[in-house]
Amino acid sequence: MVNLQAAIGAYYDFESPNISVPSMSFVEDVTIGEGESIPPDTQFIKTWRIQNSGAEAWPPGVCLKYVGGDQFGHVNMVMVRSLEPQEIADVSVQMCSPSRAGMYQGQCGCALLQDSTMEVSMSLCSPGAKGFKVTSQLPQHCSQSLSNYVAGCGSLFQPHAGK
Repeated sequence: MVNLQAAIGAYYDFESPNISVPSMSFVEDVTIGEGESIPPDTQFIKTWRIQNSGAEAWPPGVCLKYVGGDQFGHVNMVMVRSLEPQEIADVSVQMCSPSRAGMYQGQCGCALLQDSTMEVSMSLCSPGAKGFKVTSQLPQHCSQSLSNYVAGCGSLFQPHAGK
C-alpha cells in the first residue's frame, strides 16, 4: 500500500531548494527601555538592537510585521535590512500608547515574510496617574531562528505612581 501524502511530501522536500533559515539575537532596547515612562495617547518610536547570530547573511525579505491583538499604531510592517553574520542593526517601529487604562497586548512577527510572533504588552495606569512604567520583556541574547522566533518584543508597560 502506498502512502500518497508521504510520497507527495517527499517529492516536494526533494524538489525544494535548500534554504537556511536566518538567525537573530536580541541585543538591547535602544529606546523606551526599562524604567522609562510614557504618557497615555502619546506617539513614540520603539527601537530594538538585534544581531544576525547565524553563519550566513540574511536574504532580502526579513521584516517585523503586525500579526494580531491590539495594534499600537498604523504601521503594519517594517522591513529589516539584510545583515552579514554577527552584524548588529537597529529596528524601529512608530507606535502610540493607548488613551485608556487597561491591559493591551499585540503581536508582531519577525520573519522572512512568514508566520512567527513576538508580543508587545501594555498595561496603562488608572485615570489620574501620570504615565506608565516600561520594563524589558525579552532576555538579553535570546537566539532563535527567525522562522520560529516567539518572545516578548521588549516592552511591558506597567502602571506606576507617577514621576
